[in-house]
Amino acid sequence: MATQTTSSVTDFEPHQKASFFYPLEGEIIRTASLGAVAGLTIPLFSAAFDQWFIKPVFCHANQAAAFCSSTRQLSYGVFTALFATGAIAILVHWQVFRPVLVTVAAGVSMWGFGQQFEALATRNLFEYLVFSIFLYAIIYLLFYWLVRLRRFAASLIVTIGTVIILRWFFIL
Repeated sequence: MATQTTSSVTDFEPHQKASFFYPLEGEIIRTASLGAVAGLTIPLFSAAFDQWFIKPVFCHANQAAAFCSSTRQLSYGVFTALFATGAIAILVHWQVFRPVLVTVAAGVSMWGFGQQFEALATRNLFEYLVFSIFLYAIIYLLFYWLVRLRRFAASLIVTIGTVIILRWFFIL
């Protein structure tokens, strides 16, 4: 006669869901590389746009000095918004989790970067670009990890708090 072994439900531990979603293979490297590309292209394109379009078209000798003194920040903001729009499409194509939240948080956090470090950009462009590439890659990775929380509300609260802290840093 064969003996039957039965196991009760209490013998097994219930499956615990992780509090965050695990990244897919290669997502971390792709997200960091997108941030690095942002750190390179936004300062270069904004400087070129400022030098070759905004100042020649809008800042003649008779124009208001207030507008012409802030053209660098204006062009930096324009290219930050343009790159964030393109980055959303790229992250959606790569199927990164919550791409809009990642790019909007990174863009808003880095909005004052050009103004804050303009002195470094005028003294040594190479150091400025290396710092920008590194910082943008870190910021994109930071928000990539923060939005991976399973609960959207928790992810949103942590992301908004981090954005406020980073904006406070760039204002000081």
